[in-house]
Amino acid sequence: MSSLLPQTASQEALRLALLRTFFIGCAAAALAAIANLLIDPGTRANPINHGLIVGYAVLALGSAAAIRLRLRQAQRALLVVALGGLAMVGSRAIGNGLGLQAPGLVFFSLLTCVSCIVGEQRHGWMVAAAAAAVVLVLAASELTGLAPLARAASPVPLPARTIAQLVAVLIGAATGRLV
Repeated sequence: MSSLLPQTASQEALRLALLRTFFIGCAAAALAAIANLLIDPGTRANPINHGLIVGYAVLALGSAAAIRLRLRQAQRALLVVALGGLAMVGSRAIGNGLGLQAPGLVFFSLLTCVSCIVGEQRHGWMVAAAAAAVVLVLAASELTGLAPLARAASPVPLPARTIAQLVAVLIGAATGRLV
């Protein structure tokens, strides 16, 4: 995060503590996603889920490894973990046909906010742009029929759901920059 005033040692310590808490939360969320996939009877029927399990395991291990990093390294790792999380949620949403109905999308706003607060400024904006791109790809997947379950399951029109998700990402980025 760029600032007009130099960061104090206590501000850097707080930022590192927040980053470590973030990495713990990401590792736990990735493990929860693996557990969810393992108990879902549809996992065996959909080979995409096997790849998702491996991807979430890599995300959990990467997040756990990032806990021990120093501040600058942890800020860089935040970008990798955040983009990995976005990729995993997006992959699961398309692979299982859920599109914008995927439950993991609700965390995009929070992920963007945290990235803007504790990450380097450009990294926060990169996460926001990537989250918006995932939302647009998921909307396109519904529009083209790659996510057939989402279109059939939602009474809300696709443009309204897309705009709502994009606004949530924008709110997360704006809130993170204001903090």
